[in-house]
Amino acid sequence: MVVITETARLSSTALAAKADFIVERMTDNDAFPNPQPPLATISAGAAALRQAVTGALDGGITATAIKDARHRDLRLMVNKLAGHVSSVAGDDELLIRSCGFGVRRTGTPKGEPGKPASVRAVATEHVGRVDVAWSPIPEAVTYHIQHTQGDPLGEEGWVLIAVSTRAAVQVKGLPSAKLSHFRVAGIGTAGMGPWSQVSSCLVK
Repeated sequence: MVVITETARLSSTALAAKADFIVERMTDNDAFPNPQPPLATISAGAAALRQAVTGALDGGITATAIKDARHRDLRLMVNKLAGHVSSVAGDDELLIRSCGFGVRRTGTPKGEPGKPASVRAVATEHVGRVDVAWSPIPEAVTYHIQHTQGDPLGEEGWVLIAVSTRAAVQVKGLPSAKLSHFRVAGIGTAGMGPWSQVSSCLVK
């Protein structure tokens, strides 16, 4: 089974409400003592989106662009939280649903996903942004992308930074002029596959 956020077609107002609902369900949930991103961050993102929605009521181009950016930010945070829930809950459907997320049942397992190949982390002209891409894996339903600025050969310091259904993701808000390391793992109906080779780049 796969954790689904059910946010793809939500309006900004509905997305903020969904985020609040997830925060409410996960607050004081003993199974998730350290949610990532923190629930306070999700709540702040929902509040920022509501404020941006109000600011865009007059239809101004700048205000609308701000609202769209806040919408994307909150969706990314909710997707990251879904990845965290997936990694902790495994196949426990009741535990997943207790967090406010949905579950998509899949057919016959295709087998554990293989190791993602050709992972490429490329710094862009945008400050703090890196584009990460890799070769798709047939068995993967989603991908987990981790980041660290520590020792890429160790296991400490790696943090889930994105969850994607595509074989590419844009990572924003990274510290400038720092060497960042990335790795990718596929998530399929039979579980999580091995981590890819590390790809590194110097962030602008």
